[in-house]
Amino acid sequence: RLTTTSSTIIYKPGTNSMFRILLITFVFFFFAFAAPKAKAVYNSNGQSINKVSKNVITAKQAAKIVKHTYGGRVLKVSRINQKFYKVKIVKVNGQVTSKLVNAKTGQIKK
Repeated sequence: RLTTTSSTIIYKPGTNSMFRILLITFVFFFFAFAAPKAKAVYNSNGQSINKVSKNVITAKQAAKIVKHTYGGRVLKVSRINQKFYKVKIVKVNGQVTSKLVNAKTGQIKK
């Protein structure tokens, strides 16, 4: 509401504008705090993996998981399909082997 006195215009908030302010404040806090929180998910090595994105781990992370678990040197990492990475390694004893790593969880398929 606008009220005029001599040459000054004074704004007095009415119930309608107060309702709008409260509604805007509520909507802001609702979207700020009601957003879904990411759960902490851990792979077989105890590393935290964010479960929100579709392809959770990268090829580099898959290689690191296999190297940490089996040792040796990583030769090649390739994406087989949406679910797995294939990591080819040379173990310390010279044996060449491949391991499948789940792209979402980081677990090595046995």
